[in-house]
Amino acid sequence: MVNKEKVCISKRSRMSLSMLWLLMFLVIAAGCSSGSGSNELDSKSSSLADSPASSNQAAGDVAAKTEQSSTEGSEEHLTADNNTGGGAAAEANAAVKDRKLIYSANLVMEVKDYEAAKQRIQDMIHLSGGYILEFNDQYSEYERAGIFKIKVPAQGFQSMLEQLNKLEHLRYERNYSATDVTEEYVDLAARLKVAKVEEARLLSFMEQAKNTSDLLKFSQDLAASQEKIERIQGRMNYLDQNVAMSTIELRLYETLKQGNEPSALEKTFGERLGGTLQASVESLINLLQGLVLLLAAMLPYLIVLLIIGLPVLWIVKRSQQHRNERYKERQKEMMELNQKMLAQHHVGEAEDDQSSKPDENETDSEK
Repeated sequence: MVNKEKVCISKRSRMSLSMLWLLMFLVIAAGCSSGSGSNELDSKSSSLADSPASSNQAAGDVAAKTEQSSTEGSEEHLTADNNTGGGAAAEANAAVKDRKLIYSANLVMEVKDYEAAKQRIQDMIHLSGGYILEFNDQYSEYERAGIFKIKVPAQGFQSMLEQLNKLEHLRYERNYSATDVTEEYVDLAARLKVAKVEEARLLSFMEQAKNTSDLLKFSQDLAASQEKIERIQGRMNYLDQNVAMSTIELRLYETLKQGNEPSALEKTFGERLGGTLQASVESLINLLQGLVLLLAAMLPYLIVLLIIGLPVLWIVKRSQQHRNERYKERQKEMMELNQKMLAQHHVGEAEDDQSSKPDENETDSEK
């Protein structure tokens, strides 16, 4: 507003100066015409007589122009004020539209038919343009359940919640929230702009580098700057994706049993006896199955051991047989040698006996 008033004042001063210059021009023109003849003097007098009128007319024209300029300035000032107000309102509306909000919801739903409800939910997700980010099935003797993690477009977040609420259910819990990441996104955008300016400055320095050490230093700084840019850009992309796609976590379940079965103390002796026998038979069957599974698991190892062990066993037996045969042969040789030695010993004794008998005969004859 102050700038507009200054502009209006400067316009008025320029118009006043223009009026003064015009009056001075008229006075100079009248003085130059006074050196002429009588006709010229008459004409001068007439011109002098007309000059006040012309000056008054010029002054009136200047005043009219001044008033017109002031009127135009005031109109421009009002128009600027209106434009400023409209611009502020437009900026406020644009700021509301440009807010970065991440929507998320948590739902718990109990249904009569789990499979039918699960199929309906999958169809709804497909029609909404979303997708299932994660899904887990849970089955027990008491319930069948599934946990969905769903991504849907942010424009269809509320309509998706309403469609889920319209499903036939026995129990329904819902809570959802929005996280405003506008401030973080604006800060990241400012940091990204500064990082890009720094990158451009480092590139210009690298082009002007005259030695290797400066070039190496600038390249290292440039790599760090580019890494910062990639990190900021990655975070901004992550925020954009989460703003564009909202998250819904849903637990869907169907109750199968209410826990009304009689306890072990309420059962009769026959029921407990039959249960005990049944449990014993099942445990025996489980034991036999475990043994079979153990043998089946060990079968490949047994086959490998047989393939390797049979040749080794055959070689060991053959070597044992050879050793036994050689031992027997040695025993036989030893026995033969002993027999020969005994035979030679007996022959020697017989010879000794025969040599001793003639000596005895000679002794007897001498006697």
